[in-house]
Amino acid sequence: MTEISLQLQFTPHPQRPACARFIPGSAPAHWLDELTTWDIPLDQLRLYPLSKSQSDNTCLGVLVSGVSGSEQGSVPRPQTQPYGCLAGRLFLPVEAALSVTLQDGDWRNLLGPTGTEYVWHPQAGLVAFEPDEILSVTQLLSPQAPNENVEQGGSSWGFAHPGVIFLNRITSVRAELPATATDMLVSGRDGIGTQAKRFQDLPVPVAEKIASWGKSAIGLVLLPVAMLTSFIANLLVGSGRKAITPTNTTGSMSTGLPAGAWVAIVVILLLFRGGLAFVPLLVGQVTFVVVGMIAAAALGLTLPSPQPVLPSTRSTFPGQGLLSRLGMGLQQQLAKVTKWTTGLLDSRQREIERLKKLLDEDPDEGLKYALPFGGDAGRGVAAPTGWLSQRLIDFQLGALASRGPADHWDLPPNTQFELITRYRQLAAREVQLGRYRRAAYIFAELLGDLNTAAVTLVNGRFYREAAVLYRDKLNRPLEAANCLEQGGLLAEAIPLYRQQGKIEMVGDLYRRLDDETQAKQAYQEAVDVAVSKQDHLDAARLYQEKLDSPDEALNTLDAGWPHTNQSKQCLDASFVLLAKLGRHDETIHRIKALQQAQLESKKVVDAADVLATTATRSPHANSRVVAADTVRILAARALINKQEHRQQLIAAVGRLAPEDRLLTRDCQRATQQSFSTQQQKTISRRRSSVPEMRLVQTFQLPSDVTWTSAISTDRNFYAVGHKPGEVIVARGAWNDPNATVSSLSWNVTADSSNVLIGHSTTERSLFIHSSTKAQFSPRGFDATDSNPDFEKALTPSWMPESISAIAASPQGTIYTFQLMKLLLCGFSGSGAPLMIETPKIPIQSESIKPHEIFPMVAFDDAVLLAVGPHLIESHCGQAPKVEQMRGRITSLAASPPNSERQLAILFEEGGQFVWGNLNSRKYHQFAIQVENPRATILRGNHLVVHGTGSWRIYQTSGEKIQRLHELPCDIQHSVFGLLRPGTARQVGLCTTDGQVRVFELP
Repeated sequence: MTEISLQLQFTPHPQRPACARFIPGSAPAHWLDELTTWDIPLDQLRLYPLSKSQSDNTCLGVLVSGVSGSEQGSVPRPQTQPYGCLAGRLFLPVEAALSVTLQDGDWRNLLGPTGTEYVWHPQAGLVAFEPDEILSVTQLLSPQAPNENVEQGGSSWGFAHPGVIFLNRITSVRAELPATATDMLVSGRDGIGTQAKRFQDLPVPVAEKIASWGKSAIGLVLLPVAMLTSFIANLLVGSGRKAITPTNTTGSMSTGLPAGAWVAIVVILLLFRGGLAFVPLLVGQVTFVVVGMIAAAALGLTLPSPQPVLPSTRSTFPGQGLLSRLGMGLQQQLAKVTKWTTGLLDSRQREIERLKKLLDEDPDEGLKYALPFGGDAGRGVAAPTGWLSQRLIDFQLGALASRGPADHWDLPPNTQFELITRYRQLAAREVQLGRYRRAAYIFAELLGDLNTAAVTLVNGRFYREAAVLYRDKLNRPLEAANCLEQGGLLAEAIPLYRQQGKIEMVGDLYRRLDDETQAKQAYQEAVDVAVSKQDHLDAARLYQEKLDSPDEALNTLDAGWPHTNQSKQCLDASFVLLAKLGRHDETIHRIKALQQAQLESKKVVDAADVLATTATRSPHANSRVVAADTVRILAARALINKQEHRQQLIAAVGRLAPEDRLLTRDCQRATQQSFSTQQQKTISRRRSSVPEMRLVQTFQLPSDVTWTSAISTDRNFYAVGHKPGEVIVARGAWNDPNATVSSLSWNVTADSSNVLIGHSTTERSLFIHSSTKAQFSPRGFDATDSNPDFEKALTPSWMPESISAIAASPQGTIYTFQLMKLLLCGFSGSGAPLMIETPKIPIQSESIKPHEIFPMVAFDDAVLLAVGPHLIESHCGQAPKVEQMRGRITSLAASPPNSERQLAILFEEGGQFVWGNLNSRKYHQFAIQVENPRATILRGNHLVVHGTGSWRIYQTSGEKIQRLHELPCDIQHSVFGLLRPGTARQVGLCTTDGQVRVFELP
């Protein structure tokens, strides 16, 4: 017998009539609040409460049946989902289609006994309800049984509520004092001449509409002909305006152009349109000239008015009067067109003023006529009008896909700025009122900010609309899948997660759907992917947590020791897993095997460190003893054979008994004796030699990459670069003795040269963004022995589009700047908006590229941004301050966290330094005559500057800047970053040859 699995599939159109409604939520009080708004009898309703899954009894919501199709229109809230019915007792969403079509008879055979009813929910699955499990509204209203032992056997009246008390008799009858005449005039005068009619009360005359359409049509069809004819007419009239000269002694005057010349001009014009060779075309030539003149008159093309001519006894050219009248007619048409244009602009200005006033007085009504900014252009150009049309204030996906012809209004920049600011204020108001769809409409339709619109829809729990917006408009399928998952649409989220390579999430969703077979297949696929990437830790985690296979997890961890970059972590994880499983004999066997293993010196140190931890952490006493003895044996071998990393082994011995002061003292003494001679030699050499920047370590970044920028934390550094069609991000650890570098890459189709990165310490994430709207899906840096933290690099869904600067404060606030919208925003690590400012920057006079990246640094309570020569400082809750500096700012350098606040401002030549409260603005010059300087501020108040082949080191304490050293630098390649490592008195130099060199100050 062949078995076929039935699955629900979403369709955009209803498949069956609605006869029930699903109310999400776990609180019966919420169900009752919803039911009371339906305005239908409640006594006949049947309630089917649903749990999330077989393993989770949390209530997902309730299905309400017994609502007729005619009453469905009275259901006002879109949060409730309509359900239909099959075979009289199987309820499922109206938009759900089945993978296999069945008849009612087949359903009766499949569903079994007739008394059982079923509800098929996309997340909860197929749930059966016996007759006694179906509830009624009265059961939700049944109060608790009263306590009969209260107050000597009396019933409890704790459920009673006091009523409203009205006066039961009339005490007096008084007439309200009428208002005085003055009060009536004053109140009636208020608003006269200022409150105009609403926009829908101002229809445009039909004649004006037809005139505007006709002028547009004439302009499109006859514009070339009119321009040519206007030029010829200008030539002719201009010839007729020659200087008046005497011709005889009788005082008669004539033009300076003879009649033969006029005839020659006409002949030339006719020859130009086809010549006199074809006599039948003469009529066409004349028609061409006449139609051109009419077109010029309709469009209002300018013709100079003829100069007055003194009366003459005879006319030298009979057509001169005709041309003069034609010029005067054209001028009249031009005056009419000018008047019409002026009236149109005045009408539009009045509409804008009305709109602003209405937005202030009645925002709900004003939003219906709000003029949109940004977004996709309309399809075609509509006829120009002087009124604003009414719109539906609701977010609709169809409105984004289909846009008709648009009537573009050219508004002054200050008016645009004022309206955009007001729109954002109204959007925030709608969010506070809980009207998320209206707020999404403002962001998407009026401001063109689809990213914020999607975030708003998610906050309002409109997950499907947000998912479609992420997937189709923003090209972020991973965020779309996340939205579908939050909305319970698990079957639709699975393909998107699989397309993005999130196989573990696919298994989690299958498990939530109680499909264990598909879940295990997905988990095994995720294990194979992790092993192929040499990520043995993640593969072992999947075996242990998802597949419940501890033996496979141990085998995977064993494969990671000792020849991978996760060897130390794999060894430690294996001992942790053995202790959790209670396999203490196997733990002792593994420890003894490490004593006899032939390992390189670095792996010996790793093994000793892990065993020292096991000796203090293991729950088995014998395992702790064997691990401690092994650590001592490894340390003794290192001291006898004079191996490397002896100090780390001695430190591991000291960890075995931290309470033993004698052991700690002996370990410190052994460490000091091992290196005292070498340290003395190093100190004497430094004292006798010339000061220099000593090279400590070199990291090699991936080759064949154009590296553009870099940032650093106390532990790591991050560099970003690009290839044709590819973006690469590299990460290295400052304390890594092997100087290993891991990298991630993304394929992009747009320009990949302008990429920004910012690190969030609170979220352990690297935010990467392109100023050309390119999105970067989440990728994770693998955990290594020198860099055990798992960090991911991504473009967050909440981050605005086309940003031109990014910075992170020590407290984790992420700041972004959008040049096109002049928006300076602050977000928490999770994307919650903290600040939205609009600094007034006069960028019209600056030669700034649209996708240019600007310097920005952030302190705990302030952010500073440089745009051209302008320095913008913003504090939360205060208006941004803009100050113009002496030249174009190329970079900014801020002091380390938890230190004296200092700021270095770098220009194309030299820089300026400022201390403490930046409002004082007491700047000090430094690095004078240094071209294209790079700078960083180290702990200990040291300012390090690199430029023009030299190092300059300054002391910046006490609000004084003093140059300590000026040292040569023989690096020939260009510098794209000067970083601050976690160690004091060290600086990292990033060059375009792909090397990150760590230097130590003299």
